[in-house]
Amino acid sequence: MKIDPITKVLLTGIVVLLFLNLVALWGAPRPSYAQGGIEYVVVDKRTRDLKLTPAQDFQVFLNRYGREGWQLVSFRGPDNSVVFSR
Repeated sequence: MKIDPITKVLLTGIVVLLFLNLVALWGAPRPSYAQGGIEYVVVDKRTRDLKLTPAQDFQVFLNRYGREGWQLVSFRGPDNSVVFSR
């Protein structure tokens, strides 16, 4: 059985494209897990820690968590909850 030249070119092209696809997937950067686990803390108005009346109290509150390595992720107004991560 003889394969005509067009079929041979198409099959060769398919094989080359599959090979390039595998090389691209194999060489793709992988996600880094070097950071390790991320922890979160949610502080809301029911927690005695959070006093949001004057702006200075809120600044002191944020600075205290910042010194402990926490970063502000979210602030939700209606229930005054604050989310930190580190």
